[in-house]
Amino acid sequence: VFFYNGINLTKLSSRTSKSKIGECFFWIEAQGHEDDQKISIAIGVLRDGFTQKIWVAGSYPAASGQCL
Repeated sequence: VFFYNGINLTKLSSRTSKSKIGECFFWIEAQGHEDDQKISIAIGVLRDGFTQKIWVAGSYPAASGQCL
């Protein structure tokens, strides 16, 4: 999903669920904001066909590069 939308993943890790055998969850960090079209599409695809649950822990705009 991320590859096909041209999204750069900066972190990807998985953990086993402690509530059900064989269940795991993934922690993903990607470059982009959840309102960006590519990110929004990827999240929608994940929600519709790849996972039972998705949670966006945070989404922050990119720094402008200007010092105050």
